[in-house]
Amino acid sequence: MTTSSPGLPYLLLLGGAGALLLPLLIARLVRLIRASVVARLPLAAEQPLDLDAGRTQVFIEIPRRRGVRRRALVYRFVDRESGAEVPFAPTLVRSRIGGRRAVRLLEGSVRAPRACAATLFVDGAREAMDGCHVVFSRPVIGPMVLYIVGITLCGLAVIGAAVVALVGAIQG
Repeated sequence: MTTSSPGLPYLLLLGGAGALLLPLLIARLVRLIRASVVARLPLAAEQPLDLDAGRTQVFIEIPRRRGVRRRALVYRFVDRESGAEVPFAPTLVRSRIGGRRAVRLLEGSVRAPRACAATLFVDGAREAMDGCHVVFSRPVIGPMVLYIVGITLCGLAVIGAAVVALVGAIQG
């Protein structure tokens, strides 16, 4: 594409729009992830907690400096009032949310039929996992994927406009 191409101004405009939207989408993604956290508890074999009615995602948060055998952890939630087990579904698609200090790995979701005081039992947590936490979050995987797609498209628009402008400058 040369500088005389009729589509060049539109492509540059698209790249400029992408450059303006990119930091906005990144900031909103970070805000979405931070606002979704309901509770963050140290990883322990037994832990009391309050569950809200509905679905809550369960993550394990691991410091970047160490690894954990995730498959060795088995989660079980028991309603303290009735003694009934609260349904927990391990995830089929493992998602990962990374930060500077820690990585959150999706373990599954718990679906409480009503708000209740529960006890979380984690089989395999007794293996000295200092610094690890269990994080409870409202479901955000769907909106998170949409933000990531938007960030990717804006990034492609910026890179495409930069490449076309550079090629136009070299040719012209």
